[in-house]
Amino acid sequence: MKKRLLLAAGMLLAAAVAAHAASLLGPAEPGAAPGKFSVGAGYFYYDDKWKDGGTFKLQQSQTFLEGSYGLYQGMEVFLRLGGTDAKLLDGINFKDNYNVYSGIGARGVLYRFNPQFDVGSTLYFDRVWSDFRQAVTRLKTPWSANFALLGQWTPYPIFVLYGGPKFFYGASKEEVQISANGTVSSSSRSIRTDNWVGGVVGTRFAIMGIDRLKFGIEMQFTSRVSVGGMVSYAF
Repeated sequence: MKKRLLLAAGMLLAAAVAAHAASLLGPAEPGAAPGKFSVGAGYFYYDDKWKDGGTFKLQQSQTFLEGSYGLYQGMEVFLRLGGTDAKLLDGINFKDNYNVYSGIGARGVLYRFNPQFDVGSTLYFDRVWSDFRQAVTRLKTPWSANFALLGQWTPYPIFVLYGGPKFFYGASKEEVQISANGTVSSSSRSIRTDNWVGGVVGTRFAIMGIDRLKFGIEMQFTSRVSVGGMVSYAF
């Protein structure tokens, strides 16, 4: 119980300190057993409203690999490496192809009411490691921080259904450079997520009853709707 309380306090503190776009969070129930590893591959389509005074849409298609390690029963840490594009719509009309991004996170069960019902959380940070570019415009290394508080229902050991609120923040800077008559002029403005509260609902289940091989699908509700999925294998 003490470990669970320390985990909850640590996650809340990290979320408060943190204040790219969101990505797949997954259930709080770890995919890796204590002292074991899990690997997975996933895709997430992100669609949300950002603002720079006015509002516009930011869309991304993210593909990634994830590796996780079970620290102890009910908690794991995970790393991601992937690629994502970026589209800014509604007045800005900016588009660039895939850039590399990485992420780090933790999942954990905070309190287990009984074998079927528990409460947990997922904390995740990510960053794109190079600027998106189109003509004279750059979108500089977007980053995000995400925290979800999740209720989970596990009617069978090979199936979990989860959902709950999430809190998130993403930011970047849009920079425009124009060269004329040998003179370069530039302007920049900060952009960030339009909202910071949303929701998550998803499920993860064993493929063909194979407990080590699982598939998860998830929807996130912010100012708009995002969806993604991941296949994982636990060693």
